[in-house]
Amino acid sequence: LGKGAKANTYYTYKIQDHDTKESQPFIMTIYLKQFDNSKGYWIAPVYVTEPNGNVINGTFHLSDLDLTALGSSQISTALRPYKSAYVNTLDWLASFVPKPGQSLSAPSWGKLAAIGGSAIAPSGAAKVTVPAGTFDTTAISWHYGADNHIYVNPNIPYPIKAQAFAAVTTGAPPIQYA
Repeated sequence: LGKGAKANTYYTYKIQDHDTKESQPFIMTIYLKQFDNSKGYWIAPVYVTEPNGNVINGTFHLSDLDLTALGSSQISTALRPYKSAYVNTLDWLASFVPKPGQSLSAPSWGKLAAIGGSAIAPSGAAKVTVPAGTFDTTAISWHYGADNHIYVNPNIPYPIKAQAFAAVTTGAPPIQYA
């Protein structure tokens, strides 16, 4: 995560996070404006378009280690739930792969702290099409109540696509994030 980050680039995602705004999808655009060498983080203006069309903006300071949104980020109260959604979705995989990262052919990247789940691991190549285009990716997968997948391209700093399900004891698991 974070490999391939370049100044003056932006990434736009449709995000659905179970814990944010009643799981209503929203659009988040992250602009990697510049890297602050003296402070060791990316200055990244962020724009969120809510389902009602309202736009909220602020600036994340993103760690060079794993693109974690740092506490020095300049965000309003209105943007806070979306910062949490960023952590729960785009940044979730960072807990397993801070720089220098993990091999896309490693047998395992780690395990969830839960009984009954499989290891989080690369599971093979996948061609993924999203509004930005078609990408060659490696699926990072695990099973915990359902099959979960995050698709990464080694040259792009964020996952291309993801679908992860909430852990439930009965019934069909709802989407935790996508």
